Amino acid sequence: MMKPLGLLFVACSFAFSQEATTPIQFSPEPLLLGKIEQGAVTHVVLKGKNQTTRSIQLETVMSQNVGSSNFKFPKSIAPGKEIKIEFDLNTAGFEGPFAHRIVLVEEGGHPLVTMIEGEVDAPILFSRQMLDAGYLSPDSKPEWTIYAWNPTGKKFSLGLDSLSSRQFTLQVTPVTLNTKKFDEIQEGGSTPGLKIVLQATNLGKGPTNPKMKSFRQIVTMKSTTWPKATPELLVVGYWK
Repeated sequence: MMKPLGLLFVACSFAFSQEATTPIQFSPEPLLLGKIEQGAVTHVVLKGKNQTTRSIQLETVMSQNVGSSNFKFPKSIAPGKEIKIEFDLNTAGFEGPFAHRIVLVEEGGHPLVTMIEGEVDAPILFSRQMLDAGYLSPDSKPEWTIYAWNPTGKKFSLGLDSLSSRQFTLQVTPVTLNTKKFDEIQEGGSTPGLKIVLQATNLGKGPTNPKMKSFRQIVTMKSTTWPKATPELLVVGYWK
């Protein structure tokens, strides 16, 4: 018994759509990397299979997010054959959950997308990570007091990196903290931590673009306790 032409058209269209959107099926999808230490370099291996009846020619493979490098991939994947893509993921600058799109670009520009997900454990937590500098003038030297601690209670050192030290000064005092309420960090608890006084000393002469008066500066710190970690603060403000 012949299928009605309408149903046959729908079935063929669905099959074509499936092949067009998922010619390579990765397993698992997404690839779950679990928890990763901040600053670690993880070697990632993606495994998939060409589900089509044609050879897939790859021009390149890339990530739409920072941190991925050294991609290795086959230029051609025959019909029904498995594929393996390898790359290194550097979590310096990451913190908390992440979801990255890995894009395979076929010859001709057609993108094929898969995902990796994970969570980066930052060894240093701050009571605030975004600091408001308010309205700025060239001689502004705003100052902030915040707290830092390790989630496991480990003692640590903290200082500014060479670039941030050109614009900011940092005073660090060991304290004990009550960290039970993240929004209300107070001194006097049982968790070893640091009291940080950060001051801006050289923010510049004003906006480089008169139409863009907002100010945004990342303050990067370093710790000899975790040399690969990248603890950062964000200073925002507005030029008068």
